[in-house]
Amino acid sequence: MASLYHLLTLGHTIKVCGNCGKYFVPLRRSDALYCDRISPFNASRTCKEDGSQRAFEEKLKTDEAEKLRRQIYQAKQMRIRRNPNIQSYKESFERWKKDVNQWKKDIKKGHKTSEEFILWLEDSRK
Repeated sequence: MASLYHLLTLGHTIKVCGNCGKYFVPLRRSDALYCDRISPFNASRTCKEDGSQRAFEEKLKTDEAEKLRRQIYQAKQMRIRRNPNIQSYKESFERWKKDVNQWKKDIKKGHKTSEEFILWLEDSRK
C-alpha cells in the first residue's frame, strides 16, 4: 500500500466520500464521489453502490420537477412494455425524452424555470 506522501507526490487527490464522510484516493476516476468501503447505511453494498442510489432518492424527495419527470418516465416506459407492437408509443417516448433533455439544458442555462418545466410535464402526461 502506498504512503500518503507517495500518493501526493504522484499528483493524486484526496477526497471525502459523499456517503460515509471518510477520506479516500480516487485511483481509477478523478471525478469519483464515493469510496469502495462498505457503506455505513447498507452493509451489503459499497459506498460507491449505495451512495449514488441514496443521493438519487434524496433528490426525488426534494425536487418536485424530478419526481414528476420520473413518474411520467416510468408510466410511458411501462406502456411500451405492455404494448411492444405499438410503434407510436415508442416514437412518442423517444421524442419526449429528447424534449426533457432540452428542457433540462434550458433550465441549467437560465432560459426556462422549473415551474415552467413542471407545467410542461403535466401537459405531456396526457
